Amino acid sequence: MSNEQDAFLYYDRANYDLINAINNAKWDINGHKMHSARTISYYFKLCGLYSIIYSILCTIIFAYFIYSYGDIRIQNVPLWSTFYSGLGAYSYILGETIKELYSEGIITTSRPGWFITIPILCMISGYMGYLIFNNGIIGNGVESLDRVSMTVLICFLSGSISSWYLLKDSRAR
Repeated sequence: MSNEQDAFLYYDRANYDLINAINNAKWDINGHKMHSARTISYYFKLCGLYSIIYSILCTIIFAYFIYSYGDIRIQNVPLWSTFYSGLGAYSYILGETIKELYSEGIITTSRPGWFITIPILCMISGYMGYLIFNNGIIGNGVESLDRVSMTVLICFLSGSISSWYLLKDSRAR
């Protein structure tokens, strides 16, 4: 028997054992077989559904915050600058998850720290981006109406770019 045939037999046996283990882990409820919570959680993690659902949910929450609390100011800086930056961070996280899922077929790395710490750091960078842009350090020749939309864009990009910078080394591991 060749190495190729041995490898196929080992693969076939491992696949059989995996399917058997998954089927044995199912719950029997009134005669219906149903996957256990552990199996469902494993598939959610493998397919990146935790990342995708959490990112979409937080994007909706940030859109609500922008609409409801965007006019509140802290030290003369509107909170929408931080919310747009958080929106940029979550859009980057969602994009990276989908990119990894598309290229690898599964999610190979778990990143639970992404969801809380990175967007908070990006919100701080959006706050600072607003201060830099509106104090005339950058963008002196921009007109008033264009200045608001440009500031929104800079706050959004500061969140995305901060996420990229903070997470660029985590992809190499």
